[in-house]
Amino acid sequence: MNPHWRPRQARGDDPPETVLTDGGPTRRAVLATISGAATVGVAGCLSDDSRDCSGEQRRAEVPARGDPDSAISIDYYRDFSCGSCATYEAGIVPFLTSNYIDPEIVRYETHDFPVLDEWSWKIPNAAYAVFEETDLSTHVEFTTGVFELQGDYSTESVAELAADLGASPEAVTAAIEDEPYCRQIVDGREEASDRGVDATPTVYVNDRKLEGNEINDIGDVIESERSE
Repeated sequence: MNPHWRPRQARGDDPPETVLTDGGPTRRAVLATISGAATVGVAGCLSDDSRDCSGEQRRAEVPARGDPDSAISIDYYRDFSCGSCATYEAGIVPFLTSNYIDPEIVRYETHDFPVLDEWSWKIPNAAYAVFEETDLSTHVEFTTGVFELQGDYSTESVAELAADLGASPEAVTAAIEDEPYCRQIVDGREEASDRGVDATPTVYVNDRKLEGNEINDIGDVIESERSE
């Protein structure tokens, strides 16, 4: 049985809830719980920034989840200041995690594509620092938690989140201030641009590019790839 989304009606003043049911994937994932949004990335966040990296630089492994040898690869391009990315993280990622990532049906990799502001660059540096200090699971918890801080980013709030998860707040503060992974992020962004990424969120299922409302059909696209 293949999972799909359907919206559950709200009762009283409760917000509507999105739940998983059994059956084939629907054509659209309804994300009714996320700030009243029904779709992901209606306008997206367009790229128009660049970065001059300075200071000591280092590189970290790009975090990947699921089956590293899967024939189905999902590449997700995000900006931590992009509201549509926060919608994707809150609505689509749990669906993918439960049905495709944790069961090791796909390889799932996240990529930073900074677009909007200083935090678009600083948060990825902090996330790499957490990953290098801890493990993949903690890194995922950190990136999920930091999206919940969107709109209230500060060095203190981000470092406090890292400390709550067992990472060094000093290391995260240093990463925010010094941006030691800046060159890696710039190189990754250039590779993404060469691939055709020009807004966030953008998702590739193998070579199939999804952006804007198309991302809501990701379950259908994955199932199509599985049937080939």
